Amino acid sequence: MEITARVRQSYHPHQSTEQAKLARHIVLDVPLNGRLRREAGDALCRPVTDFYELERGEVEGEATCGKCVERAARYGVRVILAAPVQPVEDVEQDEAEDEQAPVVHRFGRTSTAYNATQCRGDIRDGDVLVIEREQVVGFLRSAWPGAITAAHGELHTFTADPPKIDDGRYATSVDLAEQVARDLGAPLAIEHDVEAELVESPGAAEPAETTWRESWLADEDGQQLTLDGTRPNGQQGNLFS
Repeated sequence: MEITARVRQSYHPHQSTEQAKLARHIVLDVPLNGRLRREAGDALCRPVTDFYELERGEVEGEATCGKCVERAARYGVRVILAAPVQPVEDVEQDEAEDEQAPVVHRFGRTSTAYNATQCRGDIRDGDVLVIEREQVVGFLRSAWPGAITAAHGELHTFTADPPKIDDGRYATSVDLAEQVARDLGAPLAIEHDVEAELVESPGAAEPAETTWRESWLADEDGQQLTLDGTRPNGQQGNLFS
């Protein structure tokens, strides 16, 4: 099987402009097995989890990481370079952005993912956020990154059924996020809460006290933004419906 890879940009909050130009790595499309073992999404020089942040989008130009370049030659990795971006009319560009499918962005920590959504232009509304180390998967709703998994880390939690938010605007994002979560074995928030609803109080014939998810499922309009409600873990900062 041919081993292919792309050139990706790595970021660090304290790097200079010159350092940023040198932070282009060769990132694998498929796993590499043998004397050197790497997973898809890892750079040839080191795993993705060792980076502060490794951008998923392709960048123009060749890799500048010497170790990545040397290992690509040693292990026969074919590096696919991004084609130059062609200018388009504003109207055509807006239409292309509206039709663009959500992109998956992977991070080492939820705090990093949250910060990236606030300052990176390549993370668009509806894109999926994956933090495998913390078993967190979610998506970006406008400026708010929220988790659809039981674990959420530094991300917000939704107080309404995610596929129905904004008249189903994020249904495609939710479908993709749920598929990624299942592939990782990360429990979904809805599955976690359904299990909680089935637990009965000792000696009682009725289900236990109404859960937080039952509350928002009972709210028909589901349009209120709540930033100070009680979350399942007792912390503050529920996301929005």
